[in-house]
Amino acid sequence: AFGRCAGPQLWVSLVEKAYAKAHGGYNAISGGQTSEALLDLTGAPTEVVHFRDPAFDKELFWGRLLSLLQAGCLVGCGTSPDTLEELGLVGQHAYSVLEAREGASAPALFGG
Repeated sequence: AFGRCAGPQLWVSLVEKAYAKAHGGYNAISGGQTSEALLDLTGAPTEVVHFRDPAFDKELFWGRLLSLLQAGCLVGCGTSPDTLEELGLVGQHAYSVLEAREGASAPALFGG
């Protein structure tokens, strides 16, 4: 999602292939943590947020997410096996977060 190619460019596929080769094959990079991949590929610091942590503050998280996206930071997330498929998400899958908006359905995503 972050590899925006203009025209017939292959660099995203080549980076993926090189990353897999460096880790011993595609099976080695299937699964894992999104934060580890972002750290490996960018060298930028990463942060892991667990929504089920009792100390999770959805208002603080939402403000931080909007701030990170506005600053142009790469944001990714992973889903648990019991992800809500009615939201169109696949369990145990990685996603890129390209945009966040406030709206009527946003609180429901955080159990609000």
